[in-house]
Amino acid sequence: VAQEEFEFGELLQQELLASLEGSTYGWIMDLLKAFGEGTFALFDKACADHRAQIDATPELQQAEKTVLRPKMCALALMELAFRKPKKQRRLTFSEIADHCRVGPKEVEFLVMKAMCANLI
Repeated sequence: VAQEEFEFGELLQQELLASLEGSTYGWIMDLLKAFGEGTFALFDKACADHRAQIDATPELQQAEKTVLRPKMCALALMELAFRKPKKQRRLTFSEIADHCRVGPKEVEFLVMKAMCANLI
């Protein structure tokens, strides 16, 4: 998954991805679904369900920390913002930190990065 890619809706609709379910590459579909929904519950489940494959692949193991989790944080922020009614989209730092699973000191950087990527 490219670091600057945040659009997964169209990709998830491709018939080819359905063939990944139940295969050794099922983790790809599960992660894409989590990214598409922007929810940590799906992300955590995908990581837990495919932990052996992640741990067995050094590139994937590294990407989990450097690419996948930061991407999930940004997508969770986007989901949080757009879940609120349009006229009530004010978010507190603590609300963002809790929902996106980042420390209070990381919220500002997360918001700036999301704004730069035109997510919010």
